[in-house]
Amino acid sequence: MDPEPTPPAPPNPNEGRAERIIAVMFLLSAGCTVGFAIGYVVIHLKSIEAVRTSNYVLGLTLAGALTFIGLGMVLWTKLIMPHYDAVEERHDITTPEDQAEFAQVFNRGLDEIAIARRPILRRSLLTAGALLGVLPLFPLRDLGPLPHSTLRRTRWTKDARLTDIVSKRPVHVSDLEIGGLLTVMPEGVNVDDKDAATSPTILIRLRPGENHPAKGREDWAPEGYVAYNKICTHAGCPIGLYEQQTHLLFCPCHQSTFDVVNHCKVVFGPAARSLPQLPIYIDSEGYFRAQSDFTEPVGPSFWERG
Repeated sequence: MDPEPTPPAPPNPNEGRAERIIAVMFLLSAGCTVGFAIGYVVIHLKSIEAVRTSNYVLGLTLAGALTFIGLGMVLWTKLIMPHYDAVEERHDITTPEDQAEFAQVFNRGLDEIAIARRPILRRSLLTAGALLGVLPLFPLRDLGPLPHSTLRRTRWTKDARLTDIVSKRPVHVSDLEIGGLLTVMPEGVNVDDKDAATSPTILIRLRPGENHPAKGREDWAPEGYVAYNKICTHAGCPIGLYEQQTHLLFCPCHQSTFDVVNHCKVVFGPAARSLPQLPIYIDSEGYFRAQSDFTEPVGPSFWERG
């Protein structure tokens, strides 16, 4: 036979005072949270002293927010909720009677918490909890602006001339021997310019007939010259190792390997997709120009979701 639970303790005559103390704990937690937010926004980290002050303010206010809400919950349990002993054997809930008994016990527990009958506690707890829940959003400011569509375009534009990244001179059709390679940028753009880090491109000269373009790209590689983005589609490392005999491009970081004569598809390594190809043409003076920007996002595959 299961032992009967001991009767609940008589009502506490000091519940009103206890309720006010607990509400003060929750409001102090909310105040510390607001103080954290103000300190995070107001203190500018322009000196070592400012960094030290910021650490003190943010550390103390965050500790206060967590401590006061914790104290409030502990005092609620100690001073408001009834205390009694109950023993119940653990068994599977298999019958409607067991399920009804579980629902009764659960509802009795909600009633003992008394949050519905104590608006001052409910409102102060919700205020403290809501502010504390918003707190993690403040550090997102330090992540910088959202990338939006910046990862989906580069500095290449229609008719932009290809220039040698070292000499800064436009690349002429006679500048490369068969098997040669140059890293190029759009004319007038340096690699350290704003939004130019995704623009470096590899220009390679193949023998006539070696290139096997993908469908729709038959006019992207005039006279055997092909241009591919220099950023590996795995982790963003710069690619520059080219093996002329096998026509393979290698990434030095994780050994992803791309087949140049077959639209730079991946033949080895962790890269998930081919290197984006830049459509180019040769103008009337023999200089290389871009037909347009890259038609797909460049860089690591996860950038496509930026």
